[in-house]
Formats: sequence, structure tokens, C-alpha cells
Amino acid sequence: MKKYLILFIIFIFSCGNIFSQEIIKYKGDTLVAIKPEDIKYINTVFVEHSYFKKELELYKKSSFVDSVLITTQDSIIRTKDIVISKKDVFYTDLTKNLEISLEREKRKHRVTKTLLGTGVVAIIILLCK
Repeated sequence: MKKYLILFIIFIFSCGNIFSQEIIKYKGDTLVAIKPEDIKYINTVFVEHSYFKKELELYKKSSFVDSVLITTQDSIIRTKDIVISKKDVFYTDLTKNLEISLEREKRKHRVTKTLLGTGVVAIIILLCK
């Protein structure tokens, strides 16, 4: 209530030159008469104040929800990054192991072919004698 009274007083003094006010002197007292248009304008200021106050609260709630969503999404992104990096390491290790196994198999086949070729040549030499 204090806020509204202070706003009203500030508004009256600051808008003194804007609105046409009638100053009445009665028995030594000075009265300032405000016209109905002035009252309507003042009331709209109070209505807008309460409207914007409610809107500000909605924005605060919305920003809180947005920050929670951003935090959650950031956490999900970090988790996916960790999973992707682990998969990358796994596939890199798997590729290296497969390359090593393939090289071993090539050596085995080479040795087998060499031994088989040598054996065939040895048998042919023995048969020819």
C-alpha cells in the first residue's frame, strides 16, 4: 500500500505540468482539483503496474524453467559426449586388434605356403633322382 501511495504522490508532483489542474483556495487552504481524465490516467498507471508486476513474475518463473531445461540438456550432452568418446576408444582398440590379428593370419598363411612349396619341391627332387 505504501508503494502505491508513494507512486501516486510522485505521479501527482511529476505530472503537475502535464495535466491541467485547478488550484482552489478556500479559507486559507490550497486545494488541487484533479479532473476525471487525470484520475483515469492515474488508475491506468496502477493497473499497468500490477499487470507488469504479474508479467515479471511469469518471466521469472519462465527463466527458472528455462535454466533448469538448459542444465538438463547440458548434462545430457555431456553424458552423450562421454559415451561417444568411450565408443571411439573401443572402436579404435578393436580396429588395432583386428589389424594385428589380420597380420598374424597373413604370416601364418605365408609360412604355410612357404612350407608347402618347399615340401612339394623336395618331393619333386626326390622323385626325380
